[in-house]
Amino acid sequence: LTNLFFDKPKDFKGNLDINIVYNLTEQNFFSVISSNKTSINNYSIMFDKSFISYKDSLFNVDMSLWLDKSANSISLIGNIPINKKNEMDLKLQGNERFLELIGNLSNENFTFKNGDVNLRMIIKGGLEKPIANGFLFIKNGELDLLNNNLNNIDATLIFDFDQVEIKNFNASSNQIGKISLNGSLPFYEELSNNKSMNFISESFQLVGNNIDFQFDSNIFIKGSISRPFISGKVGLKNGYINFKTVSANDNNSSKISNKNIDNKTWPEIYWSRDKDIEIISNESILNRNLFKENLPQFLSNISFDNLYFKLGPNFRIEYGAILKAYLDTRIDVNINGNIKNNLNARGLIDIEKGRANLYTTPFKLDKNQDNYILF
Repeated sequence: LTNLFFDKPKDFKGNLDINIVYNLTEQNFFSVISSNKTSINNYSIMFDKSFISYKDSLFNVDMSLWLDKSANSISLIGNIPINKKNEMDLKLQGNERFLELIGNLSNENFTFKNGDVNLRMIIKGGLEKPIANGFLFIKNGELDLLNNNLNNIDATLIFDFDQVEIKNFNASSNQIGKISLNGSLPFYEELSNNKSMNFISESFQLVGNNIDFQFDSNIFIKGSISRPFISGKVGLKNGYINFKTVSANDNNSSKISNKNIDNKTWPEIYWSRDKDIEIISNESILNRNLFKENLPQFLSNISFDNLYFKLGPNFRIEYGAILKAYLDTRIDVNINGNIKNNLNARGLIDIEKGRANLYTTPFKLDKNQDNYILF
């Protein structure tokens, strides 16, 4: 039953005992929950006499969880509304076991491996825009985020209702990569021009399904977390970005769907040669493939204010087997505007080498010519 709340099934084991007293006249209930040898994906979870009641469109929760035989429990106490008119009022207390539980429920996108954690938080406000007050301390932490490992984590985060202040966040990856983050920002609305965060990275390895490169940066973030304005310097080197989305579940139906998509976005793939088509010079097709249709929704809220972008050395972009090009910045690209609506750039990028496969004809870059991208 619990798997109805997750995109991918979890391996639940054990027994839950739920005793409910229901009042049909007043439409409310009171329940007591306890557990016996329960686990999620072999991660032990014990409910210690938890109480959940419902009245006047509010769930009242008083829960204590003992995770994986921890000496300390995680507690959640307060009210959760079911409509937008009422506001929540929750108190959360936990340690590193809480982050382990999140990792256990996140389908391997997040895994907290070790470290000391202290979490205290009061959550208030509406369901759409909750606010938090409390703190999160991490000492000597290690975690995996997507395909990236962060270790030697030392972090202090202060949640001040409508904003978060990062006193310090330092971590490393592989043997040479480092990141640091500090400053404060509101969650939703810009409160002051003086609020900002500074993110610095040195040879930080970013790995994903379509990316693998080292990331250098010294950027400043203003505005809010939901609508940030980013300035500073960013560099990508020693790796690649593949703009073609790769699906692990490739069946016949998805192949037909992908054929229809490719036929619309890259007409040369299924060209029947019965009429002329425009390929390289068709700017609208390139923009749609690389930026619009593959752009995650959350990125559309990001804007740039004099962000300088550098590519290389040893950096390339790809689109499946169709395109591969090695890029090296001659003049750093200056980027301004919103990603989705009014993005503009100035700069010069050299194309060191590359190739393209158009229909059945492969093309290689003419090294005797000065090949570049001018913004």
